[in-house]
Amino acid sequence: MESSKQPNDDGSTHIQRLTPGKVDVVLGAHPRKRRHERRPKGTGYSKWLIVLALAVFAGYLLFPRTKPQAQPLIEKPLPTAEQPPQALIPSAPQPVAAQAPEPYIGPNVVRRELPAPGVQPLDECMKNGNVIDETVLNCRFGQVPKAAEREPAKGMVSSRYMADYKSDIARSNTERPTKPFSIASVSFRAVDSRSRYHADFRVFNNHIENSSVCMNFSKGSVENRECRRAAVVFFKESCQEWTKRAARDRDEQSKQTQERYCEANRTFEAG
Repeated sequence: MESSKQPNDDGSTHIQRLTPGKVDVVLGAHPRKRRHERRPKGTGYSKWLIVLALAVFAGYLLFPRTKPQAQPLIEKPLPTAEQPPQALIPSAPQPVAAQAPEPYIGPNVVRRELPAPGVQPLDECMKNGNVIDETVLNCRFGQVPKAAEREPAKGMVSSRYMADYKSDIARSNTERPTKPFSIASVSFRAVDSRSRYHADFRVFNNHIENSSVCMNFSKGSVENRECRRAAVVFFKESCQEWTKRAARDRDEQSKQTQERYCEANRTFEAG
């Protein structure tokens, strides 16, 4: 508790001790009760570190430093890519100039020009005659050259074929006058169309002459060729038909007709 007594102000400074536990307004708390402020630790070290850093920085600025010299760049040659060996291209052959064909030089032929025969008067050559023959012409114009006869062709066919051909001609020439023949006319349909052919052929002793079939058409013509083609079919069909009729009728005429057409069916060729 505070003292209720007023201090005596006589002009002198009086020092009064405070009771422990009380706080003086002017002087503050009791020294024992006074709180001591704690200083942060490490502030001294940080100052030294700052000073040291400044010293190092100042020395870095003051002392000259050698600048590193730039090293010259050494140019290295670039590795060249190995090119594959080129294939040997054969050179085009040079065109050879075509040689002009040498002119053919035939054998030297000496031509002798005959003197032109003198033309004689016609009256002197005829000698009071009225017929102009070879003698008169030779007298008037000189010797007239005769036409040379052509030699028969050789080497076209074999000798055996020619001998057979001549023998067939000789046999046909000898047989025709002696053997009686008749001309038969038939009508049959064409092979490739609906038209009909009227064909004639010769018959010798009930045998059809194959070479005379379609004799009414010119030999070698289109009509003759087509007619003979149709005759092949006609002889075949006639042989079959007359075979049936001969077996049915059993007469001599039907049998002869059947033999005639069946023989032509076996031997006749259109070509």
